[in-house]
Amino acid sequence: MVTSLFNSDDGAAVSFDSPRTIPMPPSKLVGREPEFLTLEKFRTNEDLSASSGSTSRVLIVSGPPGVGKTALLTWWAAHVEDYFTDGELFVDMHRFGSVASPSCEQVLDSFLRSLGVPVEQLPGSVEAQLSIYRTILANRAVLVVIDNVAKAEDVVPFLARSKRSVIVATSRNQLTSIIALHGASHMSLDVLSPIEAEALLREVIGAPRVNAYQSAITELCRLCGYLPLALRVIGAHIATRPHVKIDNLVDQLRRQSNRLDEFSRSDDETTNVRLVFSWSYESLSVEVRQLFRLIGLYRGEEISLPATAALAGISIESTRPLIEKLIDANILVEVDYERYRMHDLLRDYAAERVEAENSLDERLQAVGRLFSWYEMWADAADRVIAPGDPEFRPVNQREKIPVPLFESFEDALFWLGNEARNIVAVARQAYACEAFSAIVNIMLSMWSYFNRSKSWSTWLTGNELALQAARAGSDVNGEAWVLTSMGTAYRYLRRFDEASVSHGRAVGLFEQSNDYLGVGYASQNLANIRTDQGIPQEAIPLYLRALAIFRELANWRGIATVTTSMASAFNRMERFDEAIVSANQSLELDDKVGDQQIISTSLRNLGAAHAGMGNFDESFSYLRRALEVSHRIEDRHGEASALDSIGDLYSSNEDVEHAVRHWRLAGEIYAEIGASEAASAVDKIRRVTG
Repeated sequence: MVTSLFNSDDGAAVSFDSPRTIPMPPSKLVGREPEFLTLEKFRTNEDLSASSGSTSRVLIVSGPPGVGKTALLTWWAAHVEDYFTDGELFVDMHRFGSVASPSCEQVLDSFLRSLGVPVEQLPGSVEAQLSIYRTILANRAVLVVIDNVAKAEDVVPFLARSKRSVIVATSRNQLTSIIALHGASHMSLDVLSPIEAEALLREVIGAPRVNAYQSAITELCRLCGYLPLALRVIGAHIATRPHVKIDNLVDQLRRQSNRLDEFSRSDDETTNVRLVFSWSYESLSVEVRQLFRLIGLYRGEEISLPATAALAGISIESTRPLIEKLIDANILVEVDYERYRMHDLLRDYAAERVEAENSLDERLQAVGRLFSWYEMWADAADRVIAPGDPEFRPVNQREKIPVPLFESFEDALFWLGNEARNIVAVARQAYACEAFSAIVNIMLSMWSYFNRSKSWSTWLTGNELALQAARAGSDVNGEAWVLTSMGTAYRYLRRFDEASVSHGRAVGLFEQSNDYLGVGYASQNLANIRTDQGIPQEAIPLYLRALAIFRELANWRGIATVTTSMASAFNRMERFDEAIVSANQSLELDDKVGDQQIISTSLRNLGAAHAGMGNFDESFSYLRRALEVSHRIEDRHGEASALDSIGDLYSSNEDVEHAVRHWRLAGEIYAEIGASEAASAVDKIRRVTG
């Protein structure tokens, strides 16, 4: 569902989706009736433990690892979906495991996208992102679940003044400062009772087998510490082996427990869970154990089937049945088609086992295959979404990894979007392994995706790692291209000083490495900054330098981009004849370049030039064509710019009704994407309507 609400005072608009991003709940929740009722009282505002002066409705659910905090909340969320009509958001902060924790910027970026803020030009600053997030939650019913937090700072930024929205956080800690300072409520989750633990096994295994081994079941529950996670893992093992005698299994667990007791600390909360993990692990086949261990090397949030195959060094076809075995054993969860996630405790255990059982050389080879997989697949996806981009990186062909043939633009974009969530964690791991060229190649292959998605935090964080990697590997040319990518991001964020420094350094490095194509692109980007700063006369010499280089190299895409950029500068200088010539030169290269975004920009520049010359009909025709192209390729900022310019055109012709209509539509899109032009559209409406 998409909702659009207009503010009648200023004509601005806010549009948002009603996302449902909370993971699938367990098929059945055993016990937890009192806790469920507590959650319901909190939802209906009957919880008297919260401070009466609190303006945020916050609940902290604490408990030991494996006790079922996430399972309870996903179960509850599924049952109250009709109340939270405006959406349910979820993020796992991963504060207690080996997976890299997301930053505040990354979480906000994900939340805003889920809430319907389009990908183009999302706000670059945390403050702007928080403003939009809190505005959306203020008068709406949204459930926000923040899982696996360790400290108050993981939760406080996401608090919002709202009577209908609810924020729930889970932690192994009680987070007393949030309770004291922000009036949060608190619920502690304990292990299951013996009766509830037995009921859970009865649900997983089946009543006949539980009844046949009643005393063994009682002891099994005790050995599992009455923890739901341990009970489900052991229950899955029994359920898939109908001939296993449960009393024999309990004897094996007792012996395993005695061995673990020799090495366990008395204050270790995970002892009972690790007992079950250890026993369950040893019951797997050699091949499945090996795959389980290698997954422990992965640092991303979720892993795909092809990435798992790359880690293992085997084919996708050979990997798939091994994955199925891990799913059957309740060790892996399939969160999407051929994408998997593992509980933090299981992942930690896998990491422990791989370090103990696999040599350093084996581990390095496995992650090396993973880095090569990311290099090659990111490169293949990039060539589909940006076929005319410059060839600035080598492809790592050292590993025999199958390169995908993405069937469509949408397939490639979908893959890049999924892996963007893991890319920074993979880059950090590659840096620790000194795989410097892999980091540079991966991040440069993600450039076109980031340029489209405007994932500011991931774009800049990843490029900072790539910059360090290029310098550590003495890769001068790689450093120059990474600086160019960073400069592009800074320019979109209107951080012009940083953008200029990045591109200026890139020019020097490109010249040092005799990469004249790079010199051309960096020079053009420096010119774009001057145009954006309102000094287009300083941009023209830089554009001409870039144009000469691109013509010398017969680089058609470079020529097309620089000529349309020059048209924009000429329009700002009111040199409309030259703007028309320049924009037409760009359009004439369509058959050689085929970049629809360049075409829409050129059409807008032609529309602006003819408007400046007073040619209403010609201007309107070009702007309508630009609007159609932008809409077709889902370039929301381009669409808003075209609507905005059409509104200006109607206003110059004294057609206030049509001008306001187009400005209002432009303002709505600008507001959706967090573009600075939203305020300008509102001002235009105010000026003509009084």
